[in-house]
Amino acid sequence: MGSILIDKIRIKGFRGLNNIELSLQDTTILTGANNAGKTSVLKALQLALGNRAFLTIDDFNISNNIRTDSIIVDIRIIPVDVNNNRAENFDENWEACFTEKSILMDASGFAYVPIRTIYTNNLARGDFDKTQRILKLWVKYMTKI
Repeated sequence: MGSILIDKIRIKGFRGLNNIELSLQDTTILTGANNAGKTSVLKALQLALGNRAFLTIDDFNISNNIRTDSIIVDIRIIPVDVNNNRAENFDENWEACFTEKSILMDASGFAYVPIRTIYTNNLARGDFDKTQRILKLWVKYMTKI
């Protein structure tokens, strides 16, 4: 099976991260002062990949004394070759995994899969609802749902 890479992540409404986009490489090092958001970026990536065991209501961003009603994490997955350079297309195994409908092409003709994960607070259950879908397009900045 060929290799893939999450090359972009966008985070909205998670902890102190209210609307950011980061470009990632095959090796990415997060540096910064305490409380800069390094751990929050890693935890947001965990949320996008399905691990919500650590999620609490305190993880929902508060801005102007108002708690956000959702956490949104977008990831963009791209195919890479053996040298970790971007490849034009996913190999047949990844194509079968993602399905043809999920794979999009950018303006340069390179394939990618954009996935949006949304967590909302379910007050009735005292838990969180998760929805995940394929985006129709990867735009530079986070847009409304």
